[in-house]
Amino acid sequence: MIMAIKPEKIEITTLTVLKVLGIILALVLAWYLRSILVLLFIVLIIVATLAPFVDWAEKRRIPRILSVIIIYISFLAVIFLLGYLIFPPLVHQIIDFANKAPQYVQYPEFFSAEKLQVFTEKYNISGTIRENLSTIMRNTASITQGIFTASAAAFAILAQLIIALALIFYILLTKNQLIEGFLKYIPKNKKKIVEKVGREILVKLGMWSRGQFALCLIIGFMDGVALKIIGVPYALTLGVFAAFTELIPNIGPIIGAIPAIIIAYFISPTTALIVAIVYIAIQQLENHVLVPNIMRKAVGINPAVIIIAVLIGAELYGILGIIIAVPIASILAIIIRTWREQIIEAQNLNR
Repeated sequence: MIMAIKPEKIEITTLTVLKVLGIILALVLAWYLRSILVLLFIVLIIVATLAPFVDWAEKRRIPRILSVIIIYISFLAVIFLLGYLIFPPLVHQIIDFANKAPQYVQYPEFFSAEKLQVFTEKYNISGTIRENLSTIMRNTASITQGIFTASAAAFAILAQLIIALALIFYILLTKNQLIEGFLKYIPKNKKKIVEKVGREILVKLGMWSRGQFALCLIIGFMDGVALKIIGVPYALTLGVFAAFTELIPNIGPIIGAIPAIIIAYFISPTTALIVAIVYIAIQQLENHVLVPNIMRKAVGINPAVIIIAVLIGAELYGILGIIIAVPIASILAIIIRTWREQIIEAQNLNR
């Protein structure tokens, strides 16, 4: 006997349609406002970094306004001190490298004058340069307009920096009030879980940023000192470059090592080999000692997911997208995990 299967009715209410349209509208609006959202996300990361210190000072019966001022000034002082110690010698080394670059290009073993002349004649380099110079002269007006555009962009960045600094100070000062005000708009049955997820996100962001800052300082210092001991020129510049590339997950150390190995190769192949070995040793120390103790709790997501997040971040927002891809992936992991836990809990209650 064949039993007839009754078709199930799927009812789509007006409220469901409005919710879907609301989500689509929110996504479109977020795309158009992505520059502002990225700025706000960076502000949130810095707030999450500094908030524990402010809370700790407040627990020691220091007024919050005074705690914020002390921590805020200390944060800016550290940034300016690092810039003061690093920036002048860094600029000097970059200028010196630019002046000596032709000497590296004419390295006798590989780039002799005869080979260079044959290369330029074969590919008509001189003619290409002359054509490009003529094009540049014809487009002087466009270049001038580009300078004005760059100046306007610089002022816009400065304005964003001032706004960001003001926001950081204000949010640190009124963090508890802002959280309480936000929770008033959350339904009572969801308030506890939203507060839990929000606080976990702030903790994760703070741990990630402090850990990343520590890794950048440690790796940059170790690479710079090692290059100085080996006798590779521009050790400070290469160390700072390695520190910045440390912000790029997984492939950052490889990118940071390439310029050091190339410059060392101009000294001798043996020196290049030593530099490569030193960089590998430092990377192994980072992978097996520093990252497990500093970053594992802060990130806690699969390396494959990190790589996918970095690729998406690079496609959407370039270098900045690469840097913020990991904390965004961490936030999504927290939200997805919490959502999954809520579904399992609801299923258990219905049994």
